[in-house]
Amino acid sequence: MQVRFGILGPVRIWHGDTERDAGARQQRLILGLLLARSGAVVSQYELVDAVWGSEPPPSATNVLHRSIGLLRRTMEPGLPTRATGSLLTRVGTGYRLTVRPATLDLLAFRDLVTQARRHPDKHTALERYLHALSLWRGVCASGLEPAGRPCPVFTSIDGERSQATRDAADLALTIGEVSRVLPALRSAALPHPLDEALQSRHVRALAADGQRAQALAVYRTVRVRLAEELGIDPGAELRAAHDALTRATTGPRPGAYRSRPAQLPSDHPFFAAPPPVVDRALEIIERQRRAGPAVLNINGMPGIGKTTLAIHVAHRLAAASPDGQLYADLRGVDPTAVVRPTEALRGFLTSLGELPRTLPGDVAALARRYRAVLAGRRVLLVLDNCDDPDLIRELLPGTPGSVVIVTSRSGSGTGDKTLRLDLPDSDEARDLLALRLGATRTAAEPGPVQQIIAACGHLPLALAMVAARAAANPHTPLATIAGELRDGPGRTAGFWSDDAGLAAAFSWSYQRLTPAAARVFRLLPLHPGPDMTTASIAALAGVTAPEARLVVGDLMSHALLELRTGRLHLHQLLRAYARVLSAEDGAGADHRAVDRVVGYYVATAAAAYRCSGLLVTAQPPLSPPGATPAVFTGRDDAVAWLAAERPTLIDIALTADRHGRRRLALHLVTLLRDDPHLTDRRPGQETTGRYVRASLLHRSLGETAVALRGPARVAGPTHPSPAGADPAGAHLSVAIGDVIRDGLAAPHSVRASWEKALAFLRPGPRFSPPR
Repeated sequence: MQVRFGILGPVRIWHGDTERDAGARQQRLILGLLLARSGAVVSQYELVDAVWGSEPPPSATNVLHRSIGLLRRTMEPGLPTRATGSLLTRVGTGYRLTVRPATLDLLAFRDLVTQARRHPDKHTALERYLHALSLWRGVCASGLEPAGRPCPVFTSIDGERSQATRDAADLALTIGEVSRVLPALRSAALPHPLDEALQSRHVRALAADGQRAQALAVYRTVRVRLAEELGIDPGAELRAAHDALTRATTGPRPGAYRSRPAQLPSDHPFFAAPPPVVDRALEIIERQRRAGPAVLNINGMPGIGKTTLAIHVAHRLAAASPDGQLYADLRGVDPTAVVRPTEALRGFLTSLGELPRTLPGDVAALARRYRAVLAGRRVLLVLDNCDDPDLIRELLPGTPGSVVIVTSRSGSGTGDKTLRLDLPDSDEARDLLALRLGATRTAAEPGPVQQIIAACGHLPLALAMVAARAAANPHTPLATIAGELRDGPGRTAGFWSDDAGLAAAFSWSYQRLTPAAARVFRLLPLHPGPDMTTASIAALAGVTAPEARLVVGDLMSHALLELRTGRLHLHQLLRAYARVLSAEDGAGADHRAVDRVVGYYVATAAAAYRCSGLLVTAQPPLSPPGATPAVFTGRDDAVAWLAAERPTLIDIALTADRHGRRRLALHLVTLLRDDPHLTDRRPGQETTGRYVRASLLHRSLGETAVALRGPARVAGPTHPSPAGADPAGAHLSVAIGDVIRDGLAAPHSVRASWEKALAFLRPGPRFSPPR
């Protein structure tokens, strides 16, 4: 197994992917000096001097020999006590550690810097510099300054980093890609506040990136420290950077707002796609860059890892998109919850700095504004779960420089912009399990590993679930787990006729839940909206907050719930599986659970709108029976809750209407109607909040009329009749009056809704609207 070392930061040792303890400080310092010399001989005198300084103890030589022996056995486990091994050898009166670029980050750094300085293409050279600088994790051999004084060899290596950073900054300033080098520049400049050459580049780079205030702050900080610690003024190079900054007249115009969103979810810690797949994705994108927006369409069957690959590739490309990264789950796999083009465009435009009240209402106008805002910018977009080609076209930028990554469950994408993921072969699936469980454990049971892979149908999602269970039970043999998968009761037979491995993995994970968690899992498909919280799950299940936290922890530990950006997500395949289970025990018809979660959201939304000051129309308090709303600490807390829950509130209103809870639905959509983040108040503009409210009100009035008049009267005369001549009309007028008096709708809204409601009754007599 390959041994690797790190010195660009703390001194570290790895055996394969497993980090080993490098020992106490004294032992790590000896290792650091050997690594810093990169294969050269380090004399015994130099090692003793570094560890103990000018007054070493009489036992220094013996202690050194023991430390060398310990290091040898750490590098090569199983080495006899007095054996020298093959890596750390004695040469005369000194020692040499055999390393190469593949095993030592310092040599890899130097190799990349050399490539960067020799490469004729400036953009490729910058890539090499950035790769080299990304290897640093702190100052060289951090925390190991020998005997309280600087170590010349460590200081020299830090100087190599500073020089490479200055070269990269100069190159980035030349080719106009300064934002890409800023993170490395900040990291290198922080531990060297008095390095004027490095700090001058930092000031210039910040200014070139439009961060003038930050550039001035850096200059002032360095000037003060130079005066206080060295008693000198800034040198010529740093003064020149400051003078250029103060003379600059370009930059954002006053009042301009140019947002740089950073919406990418975190990269997966166990990302395991084969390197050729990632390389193919990057190649597809790279060859399109100059012709227009680069588009990568990743498609494949459910659970195969489309989103995981998309997020990983996006993180690889994020530095090349200095104007921001946008992410949206378009929910194309759920026909009842697909994000419409207007919603997606408005969401992206708001993230890019456009004010909601300035946005047009129709799709075409929104698309034109969207492309105008993106013109000249280099952004990265990830459109997750998007099966609608028309929606993709609406969201494509109009100019070159941007990158769009799409994940799609359908196989409709074809051509040279599409990467279709196939099931991993046995070796790739084995690597996925080894990454999560450790190579030692999987290598010890090759037969059961292959049985697990076969039982999971090679599907990465199912393999990940099995691995989560195995990792939580490190003493359970993999043969036992393989047997459970093979001999399971098959409760999900027919769930997916061609995905028996996935069904077995879901069943196996579900059966390990506590009874309380299993009950909640069966209820989760009843929860409206794209995501949920612990509080809303507590309401759905009718349990206390502490009980809900325990249940959520159990579900997450079995990979049945996922936490993303602070919200709990139930994968669409797991939601479908939970529906099968709920149908078996009747949980799918649990109207009490729906009442609880709807009541919680209605009560909490009313409280949030009141606390936030966003409630335009006075509403009477409405407390559904048994509903306990969330408590807000202040306006900011309420505004944050509304920002996170608006998509769910719209789904809650529709759910309440479908289940006959019309009063709650009308109360909620009236709140949404007045929400300035959902409603553009200019005449003629119809937005999500207004559309939902109007549709529910029209439907409720029409159905009320049908109920009051009776089915026999619906097919009555076609000529109008006055309200007083028909008792049903009078009753309907009273019902609508109650709606007005209860504060569920304003009079002008009911009058406008009257004719639309009567469309449900034609042909039949018309009643005069109430005045």
